[in-house]
Amino acid sequence: KEDGTLKVRVVLDLRRSKYNSFVKCSERIVLPRLRDLVEDAVDLLDDGEHVLHIFIADFEDAFHSLGFKEDEFRYLFAKHSEGGFVNYRTVLCGGAACPLVWGRGAAFLGRSGQALFTESELRLQIYVDDPAALISGSPEHAKHKALILLLWWLCLGMRISWKKGLFKQLATWIGASIDVGHS
Repeated sequence: KEDGTLKVRVVLDLRRSKYNSFVKCSERIVLPRLRDLVEDAVDLLDDGEHVLHIFIADFEDAFHSLGFKEDEFRYLFAKHSEGGFVNYRTVLCGGAACPLVWGRGAAFLGRSGQALFTESELRLQIYVDDPAALISGSPEHAKHKALILLLWWLCLGMRISWKKGLFKQLATWIGASIDVGHS
């Protein structure tokens, strides 16, 4: 990792094992674009009286935070390289349907989080596991709204990567620098 620590993950090649060939997805997830966040900022700044803040968070090990029902466990076996088998009970990275499963969870987190506020207070976009909220108001009020959103997600059982979170007027989200400070 960037800080020099080692993070170990077991990776299954679900395409090579032919697991993905048995999966059929009849729908897809549509991710927000950077333009969506920019349009939200323009809408919030429209009257010229609002001060905007960007709140960025990250759902820690997002795919692994979603479990499957017990009767689905039998479909998530893999042969272990040192013998025997491993049974997974969470959504896996690399599974053909897993982005769809996580996307449904992320959609719920986004929609329910947005429902806590009016559209003039906060606008929320979630790109896979990276939420970005534009929050209108004084720094104190905006921080209060960000805390309410965080508490909601924590109450739902989500783990937040605290070191990746930020609350500023200049931030990077999905690879782009966003500056909502204005004079």
